[in-house]
Amino acid sequence: MQKLGQQLSQGQKVYETAMTKLQGNQGVIKSAAKLETLGLKYQKSLQNGINEEENLLGVSKNL
Repeated sequence: MQKLGQQLSQGQKVYETAMTKLQGNQGVIKSAAKLETLGLKYQKSLQNGINEEENLLGVSKNL
């Protein structure tokens, strides 16, 4: 059970790192938002895509 707990903790850290890279100050989403303010048009909303993926995976930001 300890090993399982350690692996779950490691998975949580990987998830948090990935979300920070996406949503952090220099993340992909902020960069895309800056491009959008410069006039770039998207075919799909980035935020909706992230929310849909979280729902499919059953993942919550508040874990």
